Amino acid sequence: MTKSQHISEQDDPELYSIVREQARLAGLPMPKVYEIHTDSPNAFATGRSPKNAAVAVTTGIRRILSREELSAVLPHEMAHVGNRDTLIMAVVATIAGAISMLAMIAQFSAIFGGLLGGREGRDNISAC
Repeated sequence: MTKSQHISEQDDPELYSIVREQARLAGLPMPKVYEIHTDSPNAFATGRSPKNAAVAVTTGIRRILSREELSAVLPHEMAHVGNRDTLIMAVVATIAGAISMLAMIAQFSAIFGGLLGGREGRDNISAC
C-alpha cells in the first residue's frame, strides 16, 4: 500500500545497523527493515509478534534526523514490537467489530420484528 522498499544490509548499511543495534538492546530478534519514499517524517513498526515484525522509516525522517536522533526514535518503534501492540490492536478491533455487529443485528431485529408482526401479530393469529 505504501510502496515501501525492503532494505537489506547491503542496500543501506547505516539504517540496517541502527535497527540491528536497537533490536539487540531491546532483546528482540532483528525485524525486517523498510523504507517508504515520502517527504512526511515518520517511522513505525508492525507485526503480530517479534518474530514477524517489521520497522519502516520514511525518506522524510531520514532527511531531517541525524543518525543519533534516528537512533532515539527507533527504540520507541521497537517497544511497539516488544509489547505486541499490533496484535493487541487487532484483537481489540475484532472485539469492537463483533460488538457492533451484534448491536446492528439487535437493532434490525427490533425494526423488522416489529414490522413483521411482533407480539400483537402472534396474538391475533392464535385468536383465529
